[in-house]
Amino acid sequence: MMMNASHPRYKSVPKSDIILLLCPINYPCIKVIFTLLFNVQMSRDSYYIDQIIPYDAEENQAAQISNAQNWDYVPPARPPEREIFSIKMKGIEDAPTQIRELVQLFNEEPWSLVRKKSFYEQALYMADYSDNVEIVPFSEYFPVYRSMDIAQLRSYFTLRVLLRKGEYPDVSLSYLFVYIYEILMQVGINNPGIGLEILKNIKDAYAVAQPKLIRYLDLWMQDYVVFYGLTDRIDEFFKQEKQEDDLAEILTDYRNLSESILFGTATLISSYKIENGALFKKHPKEMTQVAARTIKAAVPIYEERYGHKIEELCLGLRKQSPHPIFASAVFYRPDAPKEKIISISPRRRYVCKGGLWSMDTFREKIFPKKSDLLGLILHETDRRLRISLHTKFPMAAKMSDPEVENVIQQEIDQYLHQRAEEARPKITVDFSKLSRIRYDAAIIRDALLSEEELEKDKPSTDQQPTGTNDAVQELPIDVKRESLFSDQERKFLELLIKSGDWKTYLRNIRMPIGVMTDSINEKTMEDIQDILIADESGTPALLNDYRDYVIDKI
Repeated sequence: MMMNASHPRYKSVPKSDIILLLCPINYPCIKVIFTLLFNVQMSRDSYYIDQIIPYDAEENQAAQISNAQNWDYVPPARPPEREIFSIKMKGIEDAPTQIRELVQLFNEEPWSLVRKKSFYEQALYMADYSDNVEIVPFSEYFPVYRSMDIAQLRSYFTLRVLLRKGEYPDVSLSYLFVYIYEILMQVGINNPGIGLEILKNIKDAYAVAQPKLIRYLDLWMQDYVVFYGLTDRIDEFFKQEKQEDDLAEILTDYRNLSESILFGTATLISSYKIENGALFKKHPKEMTQVAARTIKAAVPIYEERYGHKIEELCLGLRKQSPHPIFASAVFYRPDAPKEKIISISPRRRYVCKGGLWSMDTFREKIFPKKSDLLGLILHETDRRLRISLHTKFPMAAKMSDPEVENVIQQEIDQYLHQRAEEARPKITVDFSKLSRIRYDAAIIRDALLSEEELEKDKPSTDQQPTGTNDAVQELPIDVKRESLFSDQERKFLELLIKSGDWKTYLRNIRMPIGVMTDSINEKTMEDIQDILIADESGTPALLNDYRDYVIDKI
């Protein structure tokens, strides 16, 4: 079917758009490359124009001559012959023979899309070469041998000699990248384990001088372990990832965890570092207990709301996503695996299928930020506990979830009430000793009675200590009343009534005035529904209405 160029449906379309539509791989970088290649060749006309193809042989031949510029493909022009003595190759005449041969390989290098393979082959060719010159500066993105001039090439091979000896001079970062690329491709080494140690040594040597290098090295060393199957080094190079996976396993049983373990696990995962807060530093035990309780109370609400377990809410849903091996590095291996699976943990593994790598792990976040769930719970717990304890440094609210906020406040209130109950002094009476006291009292009484009185009360003198049941029934009423205050509190109240030196007494027993007065007032609130001691300009004052009450109690 012939297309009419004048028809609206067949209007002229830019060639670059046609190329993008025909490109079978939806990778933007590939599309850009194809577009640039075609635009360079089609300098005479940058638009695709539909032409009617004649079927007559002679007419077709004439059309080819007249409309050659309108076809959507033009054979590329033959590249100009390149000689060894190019712009970058200044000083080639004085270069060693192997350097000259390497430059010749540059000129024979095929299309740039296979530059990684060319670099690999060139690196193998130069694997045993060494040099000894003064090192000159060098800076290039994704550097390879071809990026260097003669002086830089000789400088690199001089540096490589030093690096292989374990010497790490201060040099340009681009030189180090080239050497690392060689190690990743196993150039000059036979054992992947040795290559991994070389990468570790480079990281240790340049951690301070070249911090940008470390960011890449950490990822590349992990990929190195995976690519070459160094499973015995997984624990060393995936320490943080395995710790995260272990924490996820612990969280699965959060309801049965102790308060300390749950709090410690949550702080490791949480985005909010509650252990750095002022309240935790002052009351670590209380914060640990309260935070663990609020987590156990609040998490079920989120689980029901989102339909996922806590470990998925905190660390993400399971997903297999592409993982380009040695990303951002110039890397090539002719023996790269086609099918391979490396397990890091039950929750994380690397999969190679058809030569393409992917990572299978829990990484698709439900919340915008990592571990935002536990971070919100801990932050709100910290904020509300500060209010309940009347501490300084209040915090601004971040949570806007009334249901969860109410649950957190309930847990805080219950904890503080429980702690107040536990702080009350526990008075215990040994009822077994009351019988002995009664028996001894009877003997003393008999010794004081006359014979006539003794005769009357003789049955009572024959009494022996009985069990505790009778003693319980005859327990004096005043026992509990007299035991309302502790010995220290009674002594403090006595000094307060007599205007004694109560300050020295509190100092000797290492008791803050606030703690003493609060303890006494809490007890009297239970007993008489009122406080006993008021604060008058920082000095405790006994209320006159209860002066007789205090005297009676102490």
